[in-house]
Amino acid sequence: MRGSGRAIGTLVILVVLVGLLGYWALYWHLRDPHPVRQRVHGVVALQGVRVYATPEAAALEGATILIRDGRIAAVGAQVAVPADATVIICTGCVVTAGFWNTHVHFTERKWSGAERLPASQLEAQIMDMLTSRGFTTVVDTGSNLRDTTPLRRRIEYGEFLGPAGWREPRCARWRSATECDPICCRRGVGKAKRHRFATI
Repeated sequence: MRGSGRAIGTLVILVVLVGLLGYWALYWHLRDPHPVRQRVHGVVALQGVRVYATPEAAALEGATILIRDGRIAAVGAQVAVPADATVIICTGCVVTAGFWNTHVHFTERKWSGAERLPASQLEAQIMDMLTSRGFTTVVDTGSNLRDTTPLRRRIEYGEFLGPAGWREPRCARWRSATECDPICCRRGVGKAKRHRFATI
């Protein structure tokens, strides 16, 4: 009996080691830090747009949006446009603040093997699912890391346009159905500020 117990213990240890090695081989490399987002350089001015900056504020008619190095630098009716700016006339266009989708899944078959799929195909799929509907930030709440990590990294490297995103909320403590724990909210706001970007 003592010998069979020892054999079972050895087998359990062996199974655990094989499981850990399998995890390391399949998923450990996906834990590498993400690259710094590649930002465009230069100045772009969108002129003549109707801007809804927040849900509460009235629309700004005939406004100018000045984008410097991929970030919105100024919004208003009397924005000074630098001489070297690329000016795009957007009369009749509407611009809103980017939407957040806090519950997405990339589980459809079309996302499988995202590290090998053509960038043009992935950008079209992202546009159809998210960016054409105004989503600039998403939270993936539980997809296969072997698909979503390459997808996110390729967006961050600038291979194609896509939303800012991270795998899941870092903090999910809520006092009630509508009130977030203050510490969690501060962390979320800080993270949102770090990931802010403009897409044209």
